Amino acid sequence: MEPLISVILTSYNKPLFVGKAIESMLAQTETNWELLIMDDNSNSETVKVIKKYIEDPRIYYFNSNIEHKDRYKTTRYATIINDALKMVKGKFISYLTDDTTFLPERLELMSQYFYQHPECNILYSSQLVKQVNIEFREIRRFIRQAKQPLKHAAFTVDHCSVMHRSDILHEIYSVYGNYWDDNPDHWNHGDAAFWKRLNEKNIFFPINKVLDITYKTPHSFQTLFNSLPSNIIEGTIVKGSSEDIYYIQNYSRKKITEEIFALFKFSRSHIVHLPDPILYKIPESEPLGLEILPNFIVVHAHDMNSYFYLESGQKRLIVDWSTMKQLKFNFENVVKLDGKLLSSLDDGPLLTTMNQKNFIPPGRKLFRIPSKLWICFDGIMSEIDPRVAKRFHLEKDSVSISSAFLQKYKKGDRITPLGSYTSFNII
Repeated sequence: MEPLISVILTSYNKPLFVGKAIESMLAQTETNWELLIMDDNSNSETVKVIKKYIEDPRIYYFNSNIEHKDRYKTTRYATIINDALKMVKGKFISYLTDDTTFLPERLELMSQYFYQHPECNILYSSQLVKQVNIEFREIRRFIRQAKQPLKHAAFTVDHCSVMHRSDILHEIYSVYGNYWDDNPDHWNHGDAAFWKRLNEKNIFFPINKVLDITYKTPHSFQTLFNSLPSNIIEGTIVKGSSEDIYYIQNYSRKKITEEIFALFKFSRSHIVHLPDPILYKIPESEPLGLEILPNFIVVHAHDMNSYFYLESGQKRLIVDWSTMKQLKFNFENVVKLDGKLLSSLDDGPLLTTMNQKNFIPPGRKLFRIPSKLWICFDGIMSEIDPRVAKRFHLEKDSVSISSAFLQKYKKGDRITPLGSYTSFNII
């Protein structure tokens, strides 16, 4: 017997949640379904959880085996949904993610609605959103209401709340050559791009009843994109879904070992978690180490009895204690190195107090005037949105300046969060 409903579950590295998503399917009051688990080459822990359930004949498991270096080339979940849509057999199609669960009556109520309303091709329901912290404790909750028919569902309806007839896919494919638009421009809104296609000839009909629960965690896709600018800031410690940690330097990511992480007194609280497609778009280069020192740290050469700020591959002599204090360099984070290691670096401009005529602000240091934040790279000041500064852990130890002081420097482009991530670079 052919399944009545096909559900496509996209999965990537959420071992604590994906099992709950699958179990919510097993608990459905409507049992005539198939579940296509489209896993995007998750870690072994996630795959182990999934494989507990694949003995059920209604559940099919597919692994994309995508390589990390290729993740940024398409909107990945749209790509694997397109793969699934070529295989589905159900009369109705719905979508599930690895951080969402269906309520038990969801499939039954939505399929019944289609039978009762033959004019309806697309249906969406209300959704309960639970935001949880890193310990998975609930911080807040709210409901996305399904109150009215929608001619423009994009950016309004989450794709885990939708069910549609499979028949409407044929025309989409004949027009576009695929179903979901997996262009990388749609990293954080692939469903919205698909809804626009569906809305060209269809209305989204509402069921004003909560039929799914979605969890927003610190590692949810939307959260990871939150407050990211178009450029990944140099000197940032970054991490994706794997355990590897990198340092962004010279337009590349440099792996950091635990030993080197400790040596340079990096802080785990300063790690910026990035979506894997963004992380792996940044080319990897030689690991950070004593041969390749990080920029934007203060070092003390005990045999030279001097303090330096490393920047642009150079060492900038910090001329006195007043400079250290005025620029709010944290003495606890000073790295002690042998002067021989520093001798290979060229001497950069002296780092003096700000009242000196020849003062060149240290790179990556945040400066503050009453209503705005500024950051300097290569002598150019750029205004930075407070949300971005917070995301990149820059707001601590900011230095107060006057508007007159700011006027002495060239201005760069403002650094702001973007809603659509068409390209990611490093500054």
